[in-house]
Amino acid sequence: MLLSIIITIVCSLCIIWFGHHLWNYLKDQYSVKKRVYLVDSQIDKYKNIIKELQTEPVVQPDDLKSDLEEFLHQLPKDEAPLMESIQIDL
Repeated sequence: MLLSIIITIVCSLCIIWFGHHLWNYLKDQYSVKKRVYLVDSQIDKYKNIIKELQTEPVVQPDDLKSDLEEFLHQLPKDEAPLMESIQIDL
């Protein structure tokens, strides 16, 4: 009785082990491996950022101040109390 249980357990473990290794073999042999090149993608992103920065004009602080003043004057009148509480020191 005890010998029968031990044989069943050993056979079951062997079948599971064999199935596991068979699955890994089939997976490795017949599937396409994905490769993600993180370094190359980061370098491409960096180059795009550099190219974008070189092509766009740099905004000067005077332009920023005038843009901010223009924006504040375009705000609706119902937000006027909010505008009075904002202090601009550029």
